[in-house]
Amino acid sequence: MNLFNDDRLMEVCERFLNNNGSIGIDGVSGELFKKNARREFDIIQRKTANNTYDFSLYKEKLILKSAHSLPRQISIATKRDQLVLKILQEEIMQAFPEVFDVPPIKTKINNVKEIILSKKHDAFLKIDVKEFYPSINHKNLMLFLKTRISEGVILSLIEKAITQTTVNIALPSNERIHYSNPCGVPQGLSISTVLSEVYLHGVDLTHQSENGYKYYRFVDDVLVLCNQVDAKEIQHKIVNNINKLDLKVHEFFDGSEKSSSGLLKNGVQFLGYYFKGEKITVRPSSIHKIYEGINRVFLKHHKYAEKKDVKKLYRKLNLKISGCVVDGKNYGWLNYFSDINDKTLLFKLDCHVKRGFKRFSAPYNKEKIKTFARSYHEINFSKNTSYIPEFMTKNYGKDKDLAFTDEESTFTDEESAFTDEESTFTDEEYTFTDEDYTGNGDYTLTDKVSTFIKESDLKTPSAGVIVKAIISKNKNSSSEDGLSEETTSESSNAQTLEYLLGHKGDFLTKKDIAELMKDIDFY
Repeated sequence: MNLFNDDRLMEVCERFLNNNGSIGIDGVSGELFKKNARREFDIIQRKTANNTYDFSLYKEKLILKSAHSLPRQISIATKRDQLVLKILQEEIMQAFPEVFDVPPIKTKINNVKEIILSKKHDAFLKIDVKEFYPSINHKNLMLFLKTRISEGVILSLIEKAITQTTVNIALPSNERIHYSNPCGVPQGLSISTVLSEVYLHGVDLTHQSENGYKYYRFVDDVLVLCNQVDAKEIQHKIVNNINKLDLKVHEFFDGSEKSSSGLLKNGVQFLGYYFKGEKITVRPSSIHKIYEGINRVFLKHHKYAEKKDVKKLYRKLNLKISGCVVDGKNYGWLNYFSDINDKTLLFKLDCHVKRGFKRFSAPYNKEKIKTFARSYHEINFSKNTSYIPEFMTKNYGKDKDLAFTDEESTFTDEESAFTDEESTFTDEEYTFTDEDYTGNGDYTLTDKVSTFIKESDLKTPSAGVIVKAIISKNKNSSSEDGLSEETTSESSNAQTLEYLLGHKGDFLTKKDIAELMKDIDFY
């Protein structure tokens, strides 16, 4: 079996080695790699065939999550290695199909929600694996892989990939030591997540099949819904199984954000959500993220206020509020947290947006600014809506050279079937004043309706207008990073476009997507 034949290399190259991704230690970009593809393919084929292929050192990138924790080390491979690693990832997933036949994260959240609301259990366990990726035992991992993978070249390449060293580019060449990582899987590689899933799959199987409690895991976070009388025994079994893999868990204590146990009536956090009784809301740190995201939009507009580009401010805010759907995939804070039933939070956010206009002396137009409350309704109860922009890239995401062609504007009050008059979400039901602001990012609201959203609270609108977009190519020169920070007209460089946005003449760039993802803090 020729894993690295021309057809497969070319297909993977076109799908995953985009021109704007992270660049490895050799400084070769995706664009340059593609220009030299024939030579690069020959090197991969020759060296993998005679088992002499070596991964380059990984370039280190440090991500600081907070001032109270050590930075997370991300390993960036060269483009050539990224191509090889992507093929290895596909082979691992084919060898362990049941490991990756799992529901999406939103389905997992909905399952947790249903179980908690059913009141079948009264307690929870939260178990956090300590230093998960850096602690994965290479010997154990390779034994697991050998149960399904017999090709020596695949196993050899995987072993080399996980033992290669990650270095700071400032480190002198003569001090760099190759293959000096004796334990752990480097984070940031395409094989990192699949290897970690294979490593813990046995633990998952053991506890997902147990009766009497529900077991959910996302990476190194485990949530168990159980009865209080059984909690200690279940905790001991799960921790013991994890310890057998040479992994450790954070110590248990009440109120810990890592490992803890308690009663569901007192509340539990999981994947950014906060569940307490019948209330389903967003955990405080994730709420803070969206407040910060809204503030960034206003601050950036204020910085360049001399341009007086109010249209751009509205576009950025509307995208921040409603999110969007691209190639069937949801983006945005509210799209992720659409399973909440905490109506008060939605109106606090809308209040914060309104306050932003006042603080930064920007003109507020109620007809042109979307709201979190209405966006929530459209996401949850409208199958076809023009309120949440939805697009398809050419070849469903495979072709990145996109341009917007002139179509009717998709966001108008006349097109939408859901109006303020039809909804219980109206400004008249709430008072938004400076006195409501508490000074710490929170607001008090005069609420005339119940605290939580129920489907019966809302009128189901008729089918809305589906967003229409046509994609065409326009070959102009690109910016240095491949994506201009702002793209505001049809004449702009098409190579800077990743997606389309649902307003006539506007675009959605990779930086827009990155900004949306920045708001979501669930892990």
